[in-house]
Amino acid sequence: TARCLDCAYIWSAHAEPGRKAGLDKELVRALCWNEAVPTSTPADELALIAFGQELLRTHTVHEKTFNDALAIFGTKTLVELTALMGQYALLLKKHARAMWRRWRRSRRASRG
Repeated sequence: TARCLDCAYIWSAHAEPGRKAGLDKELVRALCWNEAVPTSTPADELALIAFGQELLRTHTVHEKTFNDALAIFGTKTLVELTALMGQYALLLKKHARAMWRRWRRSRRASRG
C-alpha cells in the first residue's frame, strides 16, 4: 500500500521488517522499483500484489485479478484484505497531509 501510494518513508520503514518476516529480497526490490515481480514469487503473493496494485493505482480491479484473488483467499479474507488496504491508504493520506502542513508552516516561519 505504501509503495503504490509513493509513501517513501512508510515504505522504507516496512521493507526491512517484511524481508525479516520472510518476503523474498528480490520481491521487495522489484516492488520498490516498480519492476516486474519475480516469477518465483508464490501464487498467493502474486495474486495479492496484483489485486492491491490494481485497486490502489486505478481504484478498480479487473475481473480476472479479482477471481484469482478470490480463488486463493476466499470471500471473507479478500474482503478483509481489501478493507485493510483501504484503511491503510486512508492513514497514509492523512499522514502525508499532516507532513505537508508541517512543511508549509516551517517554510512560512523561515521566511519571516
